[in-house]
Amino acid sequence: MTDISIDPPQGWEDTKEQAAIRACISIALDGKDPIERAKVASDLITMLRDQILTDLAQVRISAVKEARTTMEPRDIVAASGMTQATVYRLLNGRHGG
Repeated sequence: MTDISIDPPQGWEDTKEQAAIRACISIALDGKDPIERAKVASDLITMLRDQILTDLAQVRISAVKEARTTMEPRDIVAASGMTQATVYRLLNGRHGG
């Protein structure tokens, strides 16, 4: 087993947050064989995807509720591309989260 380092692509400059994430991932994968690394990486991807989707849902809810103060639901549908059912669900707090 070899030590692993997750380095940015050539010419890429990480933000402080990206560098911190790379360091944490390197620590999580260090000393593991390729199969274990693949499993850990898969779990990390799933966790990050779930977090992103949760955050996006909150953004959508906030946007719809904010728009509701100045727009009718049909206008929100037209402007956002969301379905009428989605807009009403978000407005009524039934968003599955």
